[in-house]
Amino acid sequence: MKTVLKKMAFSLVVFLLCKTTAYSQLQNCQEMYNPDIQTSNIVNSSPVFDIPSTSSNDFAQPTGQNPDDRSYPDTQRDRKYVYRVIYHVIRNGAGVRVSQPIGENECMNSILNLNVAYNKFNIFFKYGGVQYDDKDEMVGSFSIGQLTSVFRPLYNRSNFHIIILDGDITGTVDGHNAIVPGVGLIWSTVSFYSPQGFQTNRVVMHEVGHNFYLYHDFKNHGDTFSSEHVTRDFENPSLSGFNADGAGDQIFDTPATKIWSDNLYNELGIYTGLDVDDNISLPASSINRLFRTEEPRNNNIMHVHDGHDYESGYSFTDGQGKRIRWALAVDHRVGYHYWMDAEIPYEELYQPFEIKYLPGNVIIRTSDNGDGTAKVCRNVIMRNRFQKGFHYTFYDEENNITANTNPNELKEIDGFNSDYNKVLLAEYSPTIRISQVPICNRLETCANEPYIRGLVFSTEILGSMNITVRELNELQVKDPQLYNQLLEEYYYILKKVTESGAEVNTVFYKP
Repeated sequence: MKTVLKKMAFSLVVFLLCKTTAYSQLQNCQEMYNPDIQTSNIVNSSPVFDIPSTSSNDFAQPTGQNPDDRSYPDTQRDRKYVYRVIYHVIRNGAGVRVSQPIGENECMNSILNLNVAYNKFNIFFKYGGVQYDDKDEMVGSFSIGQLTSVFRPLYNRSNFHIIILDGDITGTVDGHNAIVPGVGLIWSTVSFYSPQGFQTNRVVMHEVGHNFYLYHDFKNHGDTFSSEHVTRDFENPSLSGFNADGAGDQIFDTPATKIWSDNLYNELGIYTGLDVDDNISLPASSINRLFRTEEPRNNNIMHVHDGHDYESGYSFTDGQGKRIRWALAVDHRVGYHYWMDAEIPYEELYQPFEIKYLPGNVIIRTSDNGDGTAKVCRNVIMRNRFQKGFHYTFYDEENNITANTNPNELKEIDGFNSDYNKVLLAEYSPTIRISQVPICNRLETCANEPYIRGLVFSTEILGSMNITVRELNELQVKDPQLYNQLLEEYYYILKKVTESGAEVNTVFYKP
């Protein structure tokens, strides 16, 4: 009984002497649902409407609308479309690329460019991450005709798929063989890129434009019957040469444009050629009537040019946006499923694209493994990562702003921080704030760490101030015979310290 009392008393002294670490949980750790979650933008049915005719009779009695409004009516004006984009980076079977490496940084800049180009038409893209496809048979150069068969196992209709080859894409352009920077399939969610093409800002926006049923703005250039005429005054019946609604790229507000190889643009994309419509007396079928007085520009996303990106940037016209949204609406009405299967709930835009769990600095518990190491368990830090392309604003429970981002920023927010409660995405809506479900830090991460030093406190008589302190080096603290070397009938505190500074304290009496 006396020995037990001595041990209990000594344990009290130890408790006061030894350093302890407290680890507290967050307070809002109840299971709950999010009562403020918004209804998804995905619908099961769409309004029925008639696809407009493209005959010339449609324009016989002008109504004040331009041809793009009449050809491409948007029957779902308030609808917003959200798609997830998966990036496929092709590597060989050993996981190595012959061309330059492509990773998260390059793909994140691509998703930024897509949102900048398409958000004004209420089309949004969610970053779905990089997938590395390590297949020897997919490495190398391929012709345009080979792409769909070789890479078909990688994609489906549930996402937009951007496939970055480890080799060139070859094809026939303007009658001669050429290296093609990218290929976008019409009425599709799949596009392919050479390494060089993907590194530009404009090519991904351009190829996804093809996915959305846009043609080159110079389509059918040089064809007397299919070229787009320069005339834009469709309301004046005396100008019978108007054909912009059904020829060329079939969009009214994109100027009739020569193919890029004519080299008639300067570095800023400004047209420098002389082929303008300054003689309306010429027949409408004349090749000299294929250019308008207002000079075309080749910084339109659906134009093509060689060389580096223009500093002035690239954009679509309103007419191109109308054609895209019309095609999306037709897809829903007719049920083609070209794009509708790839839609995701818009709430996903407000969510992080990735959650990273990292070891924290708070030690929850330690234990001796008996082999010269200790098991050290720490808290977990949760990092919510938000994509580029949007202005995010973060709020606390009192609706105070705690953080915000700009479109060029890859933001990380502490997921266990109670100040992070609601998110606003300005590009999608200036008013909608999506509430975040509280997440509790019940996680821990453990690792075995070697001891590097230690201390031994010993006393023969409990309560005596005669306490001996002996330092242990790395060899001594790891010695499995350490206990056997201690004197009998002594009280001990054995403090072992790991390489990270974690402590394992053992209190005992050696009889």
